[in-house]
Amino acid sequence: MPLQSAHSLLFSQSRPEVPPGLSGRVVAAIEFEAIRRLRFRLRVASTCSFLSIILFFVNLTLVGEGFLTSDFWLLTALLFSDLSLVLTHLEAFLFSLAETFPAASASLLLLPVFLSIVALLFRSRYAGADRLLQPLQLNPIH
Repeated sequence: MPLQSAHSLLFSQSRPEVPPGLSGRVVAAIEFEAIRRLRFRLRVASTCSFLSIILFFVNLTLVGEGFLTSDFWLLTALLFSDLSLVLTHLEAFLFSLAETFPAASASLLLLPVFLSIVALLFRSRYAGADRLLQPLQLNPIH
């Protein structure tokens, strides 16, 4: 008998009343959170784009300094001063040119390029979401 009375106590009560407009408030809260996340992601993408542009120009100056301090320009000057000597010893010239190329500083330019590609992909992923950035109407839906 105690099992039957517990069952009747649990299932004999009526369902609780749902406050009016609760579903509208829940939907509005979900939309608000989705828009908040979207705005954050778009801010991150914009920040990455801005930083990649700054990083590109900083790295460009570093690459320029690397080229100026290396012997790469001295060897390329041979092309304009003594072309016949360069053509005679072309294999050794190309090897020396590749050996003095500042590849480490030139590879620094890949970082901002990669960062800007990631930012563009991120932004294009959310490009169609501009309609979500309109002001919210938080009126409950009935």
